Amino acid sequence: MKILHINQQDACGGAAAIANCLVERLNNYGIHSELWYFNRKGTDGRYSKCIYPGLEHYRKNIFLNTILSKLVYYHYLYLGDVRNPFFTGVVKRIHEWKPSIIHLHNLHGGWADLMSIAKLSEQIRVIITLHDEWLITGHCGITVDCVGWQDSCSVCPDLLRYIPVNRPITKKLRKEKSTFLAMLAKNKAILVAPTAWIKRQFITSGLWEGGEIIVIPNGIDTSIFEKQKIDKSYARKELNLLSDEKIAFFAAEGGTANPWKGFPAITEALKMFPDKRKFTILVAGDVIESRIIERVKDVDIVKVGYANKETLNKCYAAADIFIYPTKSDNCSLALLEAMAAGLPIIATAVGGNPELIVQKETGILVPKERPDLLMQAILDFMDNKYDYAAMGLKAKERAISFFDKELMVSKYVNLYQKCMNS
Repeated sequence: MKILHINQQDACGGAAAIANCLVERLNNYGIHSELWYFNRKGTDGRYSKCIYPGLEHYRKNIFLNTILSKLVYYHYLYLGDVRNPFFTGVVKRIHEWKPSIIHLHNLHGGWADLMSIAKLSEQIRVIITLHDEWLITGHCGITVDCVGWQDSCSVCPDLLRYIPVNRPITKKLRKEKSTFLAMLAKNKAILVAPTAWIKRQFITSGLWEGGEIIVIPNGIDTSIFEKQKIDKSYARKELNLLSDEKIAFFAAEGGTANPWKGFPAITEALKMFPDKRKFTILVAGDVIESRIIERVKDVDIVKVGYANKETLNKCYAAADIFIYPTKSDNCSLALLEAMAAGLPIIATAVGGNPELIVQKETGILVPKERPDLLMQAILDFMDNKYDYAAMGLKAKERAISFFDKELMVSKYVNLYQKCMNS
């Protein structure tokens, strides 16, 4: 059995993390697997390679790489990212590699040609993990409150939302995706939803009629915080944080600048805070050159910038609680890591979050865009309204029981074997 994973990039983001985890573990199980990617964000792994080998030569030249990146960006900005005339070369290399199964992750980003993939599914079994909602919309990967995707995306209220287009072609793009999904369903492709929420989104869209869709939650290495256990006082000293103050932690790719993870909601909540209520919010992920400390009321916001695994583990160890007021999410790896680190959670009740967090047992869920309720949840934490230590322990137990990477991998292996047998 040979499994070919393909993703928009090799590192950064949840889709790449899941793809890399699967490829590594499958090879450890003796199942030949590779990850082919379009954009290289990290160093080449043992089992990864660029889907367009010639691009690597151009990307070594800063000038040529800049031009190439702009060409790709304007390609999908003007035409959408459902077609790519250069994908014929990829199809040829796929046939040469002879995979038993093609496992696709993020299909957007300008690298794929959907109709070519649909034709491939006539000969090779295809599995797609639904990391976002892109396949059921005209262009965006995150619908938030928009319901146009339930019809035809004929009038898009926000063409520049991730993933952007600058012309009113959303109805056309969604129709192409509809054709693509119909062909996949006919050829017995399988969609994997990391949450029941995104499964419902696809069923509601009406674009996957008659096709098989199953739920396999994302998984992480839940043992890492035991293997690399860090004392709270040591972590705070290393991060130059006060040893006796309550600390909340927020982490996201891009940090406070990420438009979807909701840090502005934290700022709005803090503005409503009573005076003289001191605590610290630790933030990881901002693109900054050095540590920054800001203040809202009497609350310090400490930004540590991009955090590697070592720094991230120190942040989890230093914190008392994890705050995640995201506007939308599927099966957040940040939430799973915080749970595995033994932190209670304050998060918004959106997307797949309620499937990860058990209300008042492993954390507190609040409605999105209600900074007043977010403020109250933070105040309750400061006033010890609940047994937050017990919440953290239950969060850790839940992460280990339901969201460990070995459990995820075993479910995918069973799926691959089912595909091979049928």
